[in-house]
Amino acid sequence: MGLRVVSTKLTEEEHTKLVDLCSRTGTTPSSLLRQAVMEKISSESETKTKEKSPDEMSLEELWELCLEKERSKNSLNSQIS
Repeated sequence: MGLRVVSTKLTEEEHTKLVDLCSRTGTTPSSLLRQAVMEKISSESETKTKEKSPDEMSLEELWELCLEKERSKNSLNSQIS
């Protein structure tokens, strides 16, 4: 399995903060960014595996999901207005 390069652009201020953090923690920007990316991927994977399909939910869970979506929709509509 080969390695792939991922890059990003930072402002001078952001870069300075990154370099300072790396200096304080004794790591490199590459390893710090790789760790952050992998933690995010792992977190997202765990979230997706924990989600149930509607067929797996109880009536109470389905009702709560409907209420949550309705609240979210109402909140979005009020922000638009």
